[in-house]
Amino acid sequence: MSSIMTGERFHFGHLFRRVSLGFLSRRPQERPSQLVHRLFFLLSQEKLYLSPHFSLDSLALRLNVAPSLLSKALRETIEQDFLELINYYRVQEAKKILANPNNIEVCLENISSHLGYLSHSSFLKTFYQHTLLTPDEYRQQMNLVCGPLDS
Repeated sequence: MSSIMTGERFHFGHLFRRVSLGFLSRRPQERPSQLVHRLFFLLSQEKLYLSPHFSLDSLALRLNVAPSLLSKALRETIEQDFLELINYYRVQEAKKILANPNNIEVCLENISSHLGYLSHSSFLKTFYQHTLLTPDEYRQQMNLVCGPLDS
């Protein structure tokens, strides 16, 4: 008897993982730079990188390409891997949040969670690697540059 008929939950994810993604490929004659351009557009429009469960596989599926082709296009075009690219986007988003004086009361744990980090320490480490500042130091610098809202 099928799981549908017995009322059990059926998970398509398990079935999908068994199916090879080999049928996915770049669009005919799509250059790696064109694929990366589509990737940038998708990331800027939908901010998929904010999801803690965002992965190379899920992104490749959205772009209708094999994960290996996407990974190769990233290395060839921007000389970064998937994780480096996602961390870059997340740090840029963090910088916007931290630079906004209206967000001065927002705690860093909430920011890291909003950015899709499952670990606050990973956020702190990644932010420092990209800026050579802690998020608190960056926030202080930006608020000094921008000045307080109330004069």
